[in-house]
Amino acid sequence: MKKAIIEINSIKWEVFIDKSMSSDYLGITSDNEYTIKLNPNLSKQAFKPTIIHELGHAFLYSFGFKFKKEFTDEDLCEFIAMNIEQILNCYKKIERELKVENNE
Repeated sequence: MKKAIIEINSIKWEVFIDKSMSSDYLGITSDNEYTIKLNPNLSKQAFKPTIIHELGHAFLYSFGFKFKKEFTDEDLCEFIAMNIEQILNCYKKIERELKVENNE
């Protein structure tokens, strides 16, 4: 199984294609296992936004935002501004290391 290991705020996350994943989900991020599981049937169009979405969860969890129910738009924009470069670098690493043959 191909997998990518990324580090967010000193936490190592494992990212991989989960062939047993229900078609109900494109991706699932587990803050208990520090994993991002991706649906094996992701289309080319869904691949990047799904990984970026799941990385958003992973970044929020890694920086302790799991239980915070309210964010102001300023909080969220500041968080994105401070982390966007690392989020995109993580995406590039995942894309490179998984080398997924995406569906049309």
